[in-house]
Amino acid sequence: MNRNIYSSRLANVIGGITIKLFQGSSINESIRSNTYLYLISGHPYHLEKYVTLFSVKGLIKDILISLQGVCITTYKIFSALFRLNLLPPKYKSLDNNDVLIVTHLVNLKHLKNEDDFYFGNLQKYLKEEKIKTLKVYLNQINERLVESSGDIVLNNTLSFFQEINLLLTSISGFLFLLLKSINSKKFHKHFYLRAALYSFSSATMANLRINSQLILILKKVAPKIVFTTWEGNAWERHFFYTSHQINPNTFCIGYQHSILVPSTFSLFKSYEFKSDPDLILTSGEINKKIFQSKSTFPNLTFLIYGTHKFKTYSIKAKEYQSKNILVTPEGIVSECLLLISFVLESALLCPEFNFILRFHPAFSLSELKKVSNKFNKFPSNCYFSENDNIVNDYQRCDYILYRGSSTAIHAIAFGIKPIYLNNEDDFSIDPLYLLNTWKDIVDSPKKLQFILYQNLNIFNKSDFLNAINFYKNYIVEENFLELKKIISNKILLN
Repeated sequence: MNRNIYSSRLANVIGGITIKLFQGSSINESIRSNTYLYLISGHPYHLEKYVTLFSVKGLIKDILISLQGVCITTYKIFSALFRLNLLPPKYKSLDNNDVLIVTHLVNLKHLKNEDDFYFGNLQKYLKEEKIKTLKVYLNQINERLVESSGDIVLNNTLSFFQEINLLLTSISGFLFLLLKSINSKKFHKHFYLRAALYSFSSATMANLRINSQLILILKKVAPKIVFTTWEGNAWERHFFYTSHQINPNTFCIGYQHSILVPSTFSLFKSYEFKSDPDLILTSGEINKKIFQSKSTFPNLTFLIYGTHKFKTYSIKAKEYQSKNILVTPEGIVSECLLLISFVLESALLCPEFNFILRFHPAFSLSELKKVSNKFNKFPSNCYFSENDNIVNDYQRCDYILYRGSSTAIHAIAFGIKPIYLNNEDDFSIDPLYLLNTWKDIVDSPKKLQFILYQNLNIFNKSDFLNAINFYKNYIVEENFLELKKIISNKILLN
């Protein structure tokens, strides 16, 4: 079966099972945090755990994932006991806040930035309006940090009794899903069994740790409005569910900062009312229309908020003389390996061009070298970007080679021509899939070589103007005015 068709059917089946599951009365915290129950998209990274659903090899892999999660949690339990970290934090320094923002810490340098990597200047705008705001970071750098300039960085290891409770919660979720598997047939039997095993996965346990800490913070801070990113992840829905559970009047806002591709699934789906956002902020008009046409949320409103990553564009002819190609893999190891392999071969075919590799902030070259020896030796025309600000890379490049990275969208504002690397076996993960001109699509180094030498010193102004028009509709500059009205109104009502 064609993988695109398989992905679409699989998403619909999984969505139906999850919706039916959440209609039951025995759903516990583990099931809400279970990553297996949400198919984010048809991206190879997200599909990986489902394509082997009926194979013994896949089952063994999931058993090992489950055992690994149990071992990690057991280690955390004894680690907390050894450090005499027995009870959860009381967050004594916290006061009531009107707004709680939950964001991501993917690089330690971001703590020093005035604007947030995801929410931009939102916290600054709120404070200028005298709206008390607390920001909480999900710790994705594996460093133990508790507070930063009054904000909170969540821990990846909890107290002894919290870790014990999470393990017991996961056992309960495992037994519930295992029983569902025993009492089901065919696809459902296999699906529930794998979901049961994922009750102990590192990702599901991490989601439970996030929620456990957010429960304490929500009770202490008592926010009237909560913000977080909206990508369709289990922890996001669990956070909104918990917020509504603690205070039904809490207004939950999800910010769609990430890209939408043809195979995006779960962030459009309503699984249970309490876990739905009340408002979704989009980066531009195009994504707002996509949400309106695809979402199944019964009582959801949309607002174009924009992004701090918006760049002012200037229409000017690029001479394409630098011959620099910016390469931007997503923050996924498999995607880094795919693009690196492609670049290594392409660099030999195109010696006149320079390939500048820029990794996601969550990754470093030293970490990737531990994964594969492909990162140890490169041709002389391959470089690693050392610029903290990606704008510096945009300004020195003529092309951008990408797959699922949103950097391709922002590159348009600098007159850069996007080149999408297509993998014929995968669902399209191209964030520019609605753009029919200005970009090129390649599936082999030979094709890239042909396009690069064909495009030398060629500038199609009509195609570029079309791309700029697309850019203006895809993302816009941050606009706090409309959002401020909604926030002020909700604070007064609560």
